[in-house]
This record gives sequence, C-alpha cells and structure tokens, in this order.
Amino acid sequence: MHFHAPSENHIDGQSYPLEGHLVHADAAGNLAVVAVMFTEKGSNAAFAQAWSQMPKHAGDQYQLNTVFNINDILPENRDYYRFTVLPDL
Repeated sequence: MHFHAPSENHIDGQSYPLEGHLVHADAAGNLAVVAVMFTEKGSNAAFAQAWSQMPKHAGDQYQLNTVFNINDILPENRDYYRFTVLPDL
C-alpha cells in the first residue's frame, strides 16, 4: 500500500486529504488498484501505528515492521466506483 497526500483522484469534484492505494498485480503484470479515500474524522489505532512508521521526507520508502489487518484501517462504508484506464492510442 502506498499513499498520496492530497488525494490523486476526486469524487464528485471533492479532493481528500489522503488516498491509499492497494496495488495488486497478476503474473502477466496486469494491475488492479483499490484506492481508498481518507478523511480526518476520528482516530484509528491501527492507522496511527502504521502512520508512525511513515517516511518523513518525500521519496523515502520504508517497509512496516509490524503486521496489521488491513481491515482495521479501511472505512466501514465500502461504496465504490470502477474505471478502466485505456492505453494511449
């Protein structure tokens, strides 16, 4: 999972403070990305623990050294939009 702040995508014209991407690839290299929009409402212990290990500078990358259940940071509302990015013709 990686993050974009602010969100890379907009929903109904709205930007979000944080967008997380769960990136999946098959053996042929085809990608499926699940984007999760985050707001600043409330607190989340699992997210806070993961966030404490985030890089401090743009471009730095780190692996989390603790295991957590991704469901602990995903929102209860699982409404979604689906779109396909077509190759340039």
